[in-house]
Amino acid sequence: MKGEPLAVFIITGRTAYCDAGCGLDWSVRDNQEAAKAEASARFGGKVALAFCDAGDADCPAPQELLARARAGSVPLPLLAINGAPRITGDFDMRMMWVIVEAALEMNGD
Repeated sequence: MKGEPLAVFIITGRTAYCDAGCGLDWSVRDNQEAAKAEASARFGGKVALAFCDAGDADCPAPQELLARARAGSVPLPLLAINGAPRITGDFDMRMMWVIVEAALEMNGD
């Protein structure tokens, strides 16, 4: 909705990580903090970026997405915007910003 920040969630999972450089490891706190800082610098208050592990009982992501992630029906990490999955599987910050910018444009922001 226009005027409200986009709710951007990255849901990670405790799975074997690819050692061949398959993508950014979103479960690493330094990567999360770097993404939050860049989101703030790029978009100000238009984007609310949050992270959680699919296995955590207190994960605040939408329950439907969590159920799919926990069942293994979508690859992790999963990027969701306003509850809708946008990227599943490995992705980097550049890919994320392209999707976020498109969502902001569609919102009229």
